[in-house]
Amino acid sequence: MDFLSILVNAVLPIVAIMLVGFLAEKYAMIGENGSSAINNFVLYFAFPVLIFSSTAEANIHQILRWHFILGFVVAMLASYGLAALIAQLFLKKNIVLTSFRALSSSFPNAGFMGIPILLVIFGSKGILPAVIASILSMLVVAVAIYFIESGLHQDQKLLARIKTVCIQLGKNPLLISTVLGIAYSATGLPLPKPIASFCHILGVAAGPAALFSVGQALYGTKVKVVVPGMIMITSIKLVIQPIFTLLLLYWFNVSPLWAASGFILAALPTGSVVYILAAKYAYYQEHSAKVILYTTLISLVTLTIGFYVIAQVWPGLMQLSHI
Repeated sequence: MDFLSILVNAVLPIVAIMLVGFLAEKYAMIGENGSSAINNFVLYFAFPVLIFSSTAEANIHQILRWHFILGFVVAMLASYGLAALIAQLFLKKNIVLTSFRALSSSFPNAGFMGIPILLVIFGSKGILPAVIASILSMLVVAVAIYFIESGLHQDQKLLARIKTVCIQLGKNPLLISTVLGIAYSATGLPLPKPIASFCHILGVAAGPAALFSVGQALYGTKVKVVVPGMIMITSIKLVIQPIFTLLLLYWFNVSPLWAASGFILAALPTGSVVYILAAKYAYYQEHSAKVILYTTLISLVTLTIGFYVIAQVWPGLMQLSHI
């Protein structure tokens, strides 16, 4: 598969849906609160249903792929650690700011972009790796929350910080739906047909709605102001992390589909959770929005290169299925 075919068949549909969302927001075509409504629909309904059905219908042994889990997590935590080290050595030495920069450098948008993108290039087989990566990504969020709490409340006891982390993660609908799906998968029972049909009908909306929502979020964010540490964040997030992930997954002899999925998922731009955390703590908000914008725009180039690498290393693996 040549580079132009990948650009047209894999990247263009993704960009087109995001562009539609961007234009809809620009011209206020879906109302004043349309952006938050679609975002909430994806986060609280479509994605949880898709994740639950994908994990519930999978064999428990398909979910617990320990080599994939280990490779993806080690690469993600190493990226976080590298960014934190560079930030502390060469940028402003502030543990809260360093935590946000490190999270921005290592947390991929595996949910809102990973699931629909892997649906496009791998078909339904790409859903499960994206779901697992979405949950694994919560580990680096937990690390960041712990250090943010440590920096803001230095007198807070260890157990109080851990409690805060658990409360934040316990409210995540994607995590809840995954736990429920894995628990059902462990029973070995098939989903009742009415429930499976319901999940399919609602879950199929998750991919395009998520990309549409990403496009909406890009509107209104100025691109002229460069965030301090942006070169470090984009370099680690979009180049170092995916390469490190691919090398580890290859070393662990992970299957081509899961290795390629891990590579693409690690190459995704910074996820919106960074902005949500920044808003919660009223810290790093404007910078986090710009980080998400910059990494999303640049990732359109790096992902295209990533698709090309996959096509060369594993010919015929990409199906280029429609969302």
